[in-house]
Amino acid sequence: MTARQFTSREVYSAELITQDLVLHPDRRRTADDYSGDLSGRYLEAVALAAQLGFAPDWDLLRDVIDVLLPAQRADGSFGAADAALGGFDHGVVWGNAFLLTGLMELAELLDDPACPLGAHSAAVRAATARLAESLVLSVPRWLRWFTYSREREHKFALDFFAMLPPLTRWAEHTGDPRAVQAAQSLAAAVPPPDGPWHLHGYLTALRGKLGVAERFGADPAAAQEVLDAWNLVRQRYVLAHGGVRESMRQPMDLNTEGCGIADWIMLSIDLGRHFRDDELFDAAEIALHNALPHVQAPNGHFGCETLAADPGLLTEDYVPEAWWCCTFHGFRAMYHVAANAVRLERDAGGDRLRVDLPVPVATRIATSAGTATVEVTTDYPDREFELAVRSDPGLPWSVRASRFWSAGAAEVSRGSVRPGGSERIVGRALTWIDADGVPVHSLQLNNTDEHATWLGHGVCVFVGPVIQVLAAPHTGAGNVVAARTLHVAPDGQRIQHVAADGLAHLTGLVREFRAPWSTLRDHTWQPVAADDAVVRFRFAALDVTPFTPARPADHD
Repeated sequence: MTARQFTSREVYSAELITQDLVLHPDRRRTADDYSGDLSGRYLEAVALAAQLGFAPDWDLLRDVIDVLLPAQRADGSFGAADAALGGFDHGVVWGNAFLLTGLMELAELLDDPACPLGAHSAAVRAATARLAESLVLSVPRWLRWFTYSREREHKFALDFFAMLPPLTRWAEHTGDPRAVQAAQSLAAAVPPPDGPWHLHGYLTALRGKLGVAERFGADPAAAQEVLDAWNLVRQRYVLAHGGVRESMRQPMDLNTEGCGIADWIMLSIDLGRHFRDDELFDAAEIALHNALPHVQAPNGHFGCETLAADPGLLTEDYVPEAWWCCTFHGFRAMYHVAANAVRLERDAGGDRLRVDLPVPVATRIATSAGTATVEVTTDYPDREFELAVRSDPGLPWSVRASRFWSAGAAEVSRGSVRPGGSERIVGRALTWIDADGVPVHSLQLNNTDEHATWLGHGVCVFVGPVIQVLAAPHTGAGNVVAARTLHVAPDGQRIQHVAADGLAHLTGLVREFRAPWSTLRDHTWQPVAADDAVVRFRFAALDVTPFTPARPADHD
């Protein structure tokens, strides 16, 4: 659903996409001063979607390229044509960073012999090199700016760290020592999570710092520093459904953000692979099956999820469809899950496949004997599920053992579940209670002044990785995360209280409801039947007119 939004002109026109490059005075749109943000994310998403079999609208892509190339400024950057070059424009540095990522992905797409736009390849690669050079030269200037405490207190003070992931990739691709130095200096300057900062920006910086540690690891402690920061973010800013707030500000922001949730999933996966730590993959799974669907609209767009029960606040301040950023970044997270679901392990017995994330996926993996095609089929996280892995050439395989499920006739060894004598694993999701809890934030009804009530820790009931019940003080209409999570029996009975021993005492039947993004097709936001016994409660404030570029509303 998400890919269909940006692989045709139905929603995204060339004018809408490139407005952040040309800044036409008669076509102003949301976030167009972030020069290259939407256009760069669009290019990346189109290129990645093509790898998954979603063909681009080639005419639309050609039109975007034809506008983009002449919009590049004399110093290689993109932004307002009449603006002074250099300086400290957050919109330019943030947007240009995402545009560099998009151009690198576009260049690879254009090099495909089957691509009908191959004639643009040389010009796109030249523009990419000029933009990378511009960002490399800007790094010392931004690092000096960041040394002033006054500047660090702004919510978006970390915007310039968006350069870190693409410059790391550029440095690895080109071997340019100046790009390596720029990436390393940015990585060294990433602060601990103790400011009022935008979490999308901060988690992007952590992902970049981990990338530098893995590719140019001059500092052996850097990866551990990223993990330490991840743990602090989890303790302070992760909600019960696995997602993060929009920022670290106190009083807190009244919403989550799809981009930050996507970053949390990707960072957790990257750290899980680096440290071989199952707890990190578990965190990614919880966010993947709960927080990410919470910020996806029925039409596939991603956006924000308000934490306050005020319809005006939801529609005016925190739009549920952030088509200029979250739609693309949510897709980026899904691609990241697919790309990292399976990895190759080597031991004395030879090559074997390990499934770190049990999701349906078809992929190719380099082995010692060449390239293997791999397909994982599963209906996980159903309460009872099957999982099978087929590869050509055939390789032995296993699945990461998880606290979320148990398997029947299977072998468990050193954190892996093997199918034994069968060709598949038959598993059952476990019911478990998170009694330690993660911080639960709740706002009273219509409290829109950002003075949040901190309500300590809640207790969550899960079946597999899917949250079923969130029990927190004052659980109800004022806590939208809880309201969109709680399962209500037909007679209206709900959870009554949580005992001091951490066990949830339930009245009424609480049963599983599975709602991954692929099933969010309901367009009315009315209660959706899960089965004959249980319905999922949807908060009334979400009954709003869907807001997309193709269906403008009265607000930005």
